[in-house]
Amino acid sequence: MKRYIITILFVVGWMVQASAQVVGWKERPAYQSVVEMGGPFWKVQSADGKWQLRNEETVTALTEWFDSIAPFRENSALLMNKDDGKWKAEAIYSKTNNIVMKVKTECYVPADPYFSCGLMVIENAKGDQGYLRIDGSVGVKPKFNTAYPFREGVALVADKKGKQLFIDGNGKKLKGSYKADDYIIYIMPDNIAADGLYSVYTIGGKSGFKMKDDIFIPAQFDKATLFQNSIAAVAQNGKWGFVKVMPNSISGRVVEEKKDDFFEVTLSDGLNKKLVDVSAVTQEGGEQHLNVDSESPSLRYTLGDIKGDYDIVLKYDGIVHQTVHKKGAAVKPVVSETKGELVIASVGKRGKKADKNDKEYIDVRVKNTSSKRLTATVTIYVDGKPYASKVTVNGKGTKTATATIEVKSKERLAKVYATLSNGQRSKTQSIMLKPYY
Repeated sequence: MKRYIITILFVVGWMVQASAQVVGWKERPAYQSVVEMGGPFWKVQSADGKWQLRNEETVTALTEWFDSIAPFRENSALLMNKDDGKWKAEAIYSKTNNIVMKVKTECYVPADPYFSCGLMVIENAKGDQGYLRIDGSVGVKPKFNTAYPFREGVALVADKKGKQLFIDGNGKKLKGSYKADDYIIYIMPDNIAADGLYSVYTIGGKSGFKMKDDIFIPAQFDKATLFQNSIAAVAQNGKWGFVKVMPNSISGRVVEEKKDDFFEVTLSDGLNKKLVDVSAVTQEGGEQHLNVDSESPSLRYTLGDIKGDYDIVLKYDGIVHQTVHKKGAAVKPVVSETKGELVIASVGKRGKKADKNDKEYIDVRVKNTSSKRLTATVTIYVDGKPYASKVTVNGKGTKTATATIEVKSKERLAKVYATLSNGQRSKTQSIMLKPYY
């Protein structure tokens, strides 16, 4: 029995797969928004606009939801709620100890909510400014008109009369030749360190991951962040969730035999075979889920007699890990300059992007190779959706049929082909549809 192994390629970008490592869901998409915090931490937003923290353990010691969570500075983040138009300091989360410390006095945040030298500028209800310690206690009682962040244990403040002076972390006035310009400073949050192994790439309005220059996970997410400690945030259908690089592996290959072709999937120990899904996607956008014929030692899926070229898509837990291009059974070739009938002369997009009304136009030019006046129905398929119209073409002339496509939110790569009612069919081509803005 003779076997041939077809080279496995990614359809998106036609790049060779970099790794068979598995990426699985850590938390399925459920959040309105996700913001990277570093560490690795993310803040997630619920449907009512409140925020909470997530890390590699998914849930932190923080169980409450807040109106705002400040970025980390000195491994601590301030948790705030809106109170009559001002930001009230409620608690402090320490990622070093994974604990939440309640703020022990009623105070508000007048400027950037970051710690410096273990202290943060706060103000009371009257607007007097002082400092909050990193453990939630008051470091310096609010009594100044203005207070600036600490630098190397020294801070610049202005008293009630506007006189500038320098204090230490206990509020004690310092003597010495300090320059005010050196202490009017602004604090930035901690840097976010991402995994250097993976990067995010985008094609056709979808995002995926690369390992160096090779595709690691094909583009399929609406948005994606960089990995931190093997975890990344991704968006699908308007919601955010988290994926994690797992120590397991999965890979597939096409095997051709005289009797039947099949797709073979190999999984490492620890993976659930029930979470594997293999489907055949035609160039017209049709999808056929394949059934497992054998499960030992690997999963085998018989491909059968699928017409035309198609893509075999391998998913684990709903995430596309591999796409293999395969030639199927022959289809009727496109008829070109056949005498005495209408033929499809060209298929293409009009313009570079949608017009101001968010409309893109796919034009099909039909040519009459006879001397008679002929009529036919032109059907233009865009990602499997048909757009039909009749054309009447004078002898030796041409006529254009048009499909009008609405493109509003994001650009996408569409599979397009056309047919005539006389049985002719154009080749399938990929056309980028772009919104006006």
